[in-house]
Amino acid sequence: MIRRSMSTMLLLSILAASPASAWAEPPWDGYLDSTIYPIRVHYTSGAGVSKAQQALELAEASWQIQVEQMGFGAPTTEDATGNRIPGLWIYLDPQAQYDHAEAIGDNPDTSWTDCTVRVVVASLSPMSYFELVVYHEMNHALEMASDCGESAFAFENTTNAITTLLVPDDFFFTDYALPAFQASPHKGLDCTFFMDQSLRYYHYGASLFQLFLEDRYGDYDGTLLSAIWQAARQDGSVTVAGYGVTMDVPNSPNLLDAVVTVLDGPTFDEVFTEFARWRYFVGMRDDGAHFTDGALWTGGEVLVDSVWTMGDLPLLDQIPVSQPNEYGSLYMSLDLDGVDSEHGVRFAITGDPTINWNVDVLLTYADHTADLVPATMGNDGTAEVLLEGLEGYEEAVFIISNLGDGAHSSDSPDCSAGASFSYDLEEVSTAVPPVISSVDPSEVTIGASHSLWIHGSGLADGARVTFGSPDIQVTDVTFVD
Repeated sequence: MIRRSMSTMLLLSILAASPASAWAEPPWDGYLDSTIYPIRVHYTSGAGVSKAQQALELAEASWQIQVEQMGFGAPTTEDATGNRIPGLWIYLDPQAQYDHAEAIGDNPDTSWTDCTVRVVVASLSPMSYFELVVYHEMNHALEMASDCGESAFAFENTTNAITTLLVPDDFFFTDYALPAFQASPHKGLDCTFFMDQSLRYYHYGASLFQLFLEDRYGDYDGTLLSAIWQAARQDGSVTVAGYGVTMDVPNSPNLLDAVVTVLDGPTFDEVFTEFARWRYFVGMRDDGAHFTDGALWTGGEVLVDSVWTMGDLPLLDQIPVSQPNEYGSLYMSLDLDGVDSEHGVRFAITGDPTINWNVDVLLTYADHTADLVPATMGNDGTAEVLLEGLEGYEEAVFIISNLGDGAHSSDSPDCSAGASFSYDLEEVSTAVPPVISSVDPSEVTIGASHSLWIHGSGLADGARVTFGSPDIQVTDVTFVD
């Protein structure tokens, strides 16, 4: 894997379908061509040739990493007369409204739903930010060269994962995108909230899911994500109009379908439930066994909906603060301080029976490592787990995931309504009662003192012995073995 060290300012780049004037080439006063890749950088007088040279060097480095190493397909662009040209043209214009990759039109030279593309860069300084923008927008262009009709979630999910692979402590990801995503784990994985200021970075932070895919199933070098994009495309053509890209065929397979295809084994539900466990081990909770760069992401810890102590129990027929969307998860925590060897914890939920639920419990140690205890799932929306032998653990983390009703589509996820459930959490005795197999002698004389031998299993030092009759008094009990 190749990483480039940089710090960034707040990223406001937007993946954009073409604006109404997309068919008109952006303004330029000159250009530079790469001698090693099919890349041309146009520049206005406001940008200048020096900045164009910097952009060309960054674009060449990006091509070498993303196309040659990661395996993203090379793009096709168009000139002012509509001629298709293999490669990528980049336009530097500080007067442009924002940085973006722009779909120009359908590419009839291929059978699949790709677009001809170009990149417009308005943010020319500082250099660290300029560098990230080039990487970011070039990846969007490469995505559109594979499948131009994917959802906004799919585009931002992959691109921010790619840039974070290259820059794992990137300021935008660690301080804005990841915290926004982790602060609302009950929201659906593939939801977007462009018009919600409090959640505007949520779908950028959802790139944590694709970082998980690379970490868990790939080589953490971007090649798995590239393969997923290739597997997500479908034969057909696209139409670009205004801010929209439409296809003449359904978006099938979509990006989440392609995840299952490329991994070739686990179901998507299995992949998601494992991700729901992994996302707990971020930042201060990093255990060294999950995300490669998880310790760098302090401030991106997943939100825990409710936190209790043993003294708060029992909690019966409780309703959680938040209700998870499809492919969203809820986290609740119980501090296990004070639990002893003869007591455990019973946790049960009763959920909407039309929903497929998954319940896992992480029993954590002081070093943040954890043991997994899956709940027993019923077919009626119920789940139950009995936690025993809790001495030595610090907390129990309950993860409740909504896996939907089997009809989920990442092209039109329901990001408003969550599925409801109630839960019980109570302390229970786990002590095993003794079993008596014989008493010797089995008969005694009334009015006399006797020594009796009691044999059985589950006998313990400190056990008490009583008889049903109040006339029989026990004066001493000796534990033998």
